[in-house]
Amino acid sequence: MMAYESHSDEARQKLLNAIRRGVDRTHAQAVPIAKDLTPVVTGTAQGSIRFEPATIKGEVITGEFGSYGVDYFIYLEKGTIYRAAIRMLERAREAVMPNLMDNIRREMEP
Repeated sequence: MMAYESHSDEARQKLLNAIRRGVDRTHAQAVPIAKDLTPVVTGTAQGSIRFEPATIKGEVITGEFGSYGVDYFIYLEKGTIYRAAIRMLERAREAVMPNLMDNIRREMEP
């Protein structure tokens, strides 16, 4: 029974790592798309778009991409009463999410 549990734990860890890498690959694909959608007049905002590597805590995998260190980015993304929303991050996410399962599958390959 002990050997079975060991293989099960090993397979579980392999799957979790593949999912983590697949999430990172998907977020890495989203970053240039979001940057291309960012207006030229916001070079600082454009440069702030990146992803943070996904982490595994227990059975939860958390990853994110977005703008880091530019407080006004939310106003570009969501809009204001004076300016329409640009939705760079949202549109980039929508563009790459269909790739997530394929990216995880690629990471599972030997």
